[in-house]
Amino acid sequence: MRATAPLKSPRHREALRRLTQGAPRGMALRSMRTLVSPDRGALFCTHVVLRHPLHWRGDPVEAIDPLALVAGATPAAAVIITYQERSSALFVTDPALPEMDDLHHTWQKEVRRLADASH
Repeated sequence: MRATAPLKSPRHREALRRLTQGAPRGMALRSMRTLVSPDRGALFCTHVVLRHPLHWRGDPVEAIDPLALVAGATPAAAVIITYQERSSALFVTDPALPEMDDLHHTWQKEVRRLADASH
């Protein structure tokens, strides 16, 4: 969390907002094509924290499960959603990559190890 704190500062976020809003649409599309090209093999990871209770048609939302769609050339993506003191993780991987089908097991093992170390 300390490593990403500067990225969350209001000044940094405002600068990124201005940069992305001011960039020509074609440049953004070319950049995305470059990032997800097979020779780059970009990995995507995102963590969304929902800090306030949600409601759907008047009923409280109790849990949220992540959903991810990734570009065809993306070898792996991880999406984590934290809501109501519960985090859910989703891993999407290219089956052609070796050992990626065990990525979720590795993640669970590391989460347990960190939890044990904090006690």
